[in-house]
Amino acid sequence: MRKWFVIGGAAVVALVLAAVFLLRGPDMAQYDFLLSPRITVLPEQRVLEVEFEGTLEMVMKDAFMQAFKTYYRMKGVPKGPKQPAPRARFVIPA
Repeated sequence: MRKWFVIGGAAVVALVLAAVFLLRGPDMAQYDFLLSPRITVLPEQRVLEVEFEGTLEMVMKDAFMQAFKTYYRMKGVPKGPKQPAPRARFVIPA
């Protein structure tokens, strides 16, 4: 009987510690610098440009698919974990 009380007590303590650890959430202080706007100047970069015409909703899927197909066919560019994050810019005609 005493064995079950010890096991039950240990389980309760483990559940309380897990709940405290999981419910406290991430430390948002590390993102405070994102609250104020700023202008960032990036070094010159080589880019892959894909042109499509139409509304953003209609062409976005095809544009990204074509850009990635072209990128992976190119030689001498980093692939896999070394690949930089993709970015996109959409020109909206005035």
